[in-house]
This record gives sequence, structure tokens and C-alpha cells, in this order.
Amino acid sequence: RDHHVELVGAGWTDVQTDTVAAYREIRGREAELLFPLEQTEPLRIGIQLIAIGNGDATARSVQMRFNDLSLESVTPTGVWQRYWWNIPVEAVRPGVNAVALTVGPASARLAVSDVLIEEASQ
Repeated sequence: RDHHVELVGAGWTDVQTDTVAAYREIRGREAELLFPLEQTEPLRIGIQLIAIGNGDATARSVQMRFNDLSLESVTPTGVWQRYWWNIPVEAVRPGVNAVALTVGPASARLAVSDVLIEEASQ
């Protein structure tokens, strides 16, 4: 939402809404989120995604990168769904951390409504 604009890096549209939630669309091939952490610990990151489109059958994928660590890709559907990634402590640093979402193919339209960051259970 707009009150978190300082955490939104490059690659996002302005806030939009549908009948379910407010969201930002990923503009282009990659979008970035920034967030500060006081200490390092393993994390779980859950991102609510939806594929937006004209109903074609083209598979859309999103790969997450946390700082310099590339993580697995997911294939969002046309329904809001939360996808989870586990981040090992070695990838987390005190201070500003970055999550980058890379979209494929380049013509795919994807949106994010929220991001949850949790301490990973040991």
C-alpha cells in the first residue's frame, strides 16, 4: 500500500485495487522490495501473487532472489495465492535487505498484494 512506499524499489506500478485486495503489478521483468532487519536469523517469506491476463495458457513464473541468493521459481495462477520461500540465516544481513522478483516470460503480468516475513521455525 502507499504507506509502505519507501520499501518499494524499482519495477512496480502504483497501487491498484480489485474486489479482493490492494496490489501493485510488477512492471517489466523484475521488481524489488527493500526491508530493514535489526538482526540476522533464518526467515520465511510469504508473497501473495496472482497472474493477471487475458486468459491465455502461457505459463508465468516468478523467481525470488533474496540479496544475492537465488531461490526456486513458482507458477502463479489467476487466483490470489500465497507462496512461501525459506531464507537461510547466511543470506540475511543486518540493515537493508532486498527481495527481487523476476518474471518470465517478459510479457507476463503478475501482481503482489502483500508480503509476510516471519522467523523460520528451527
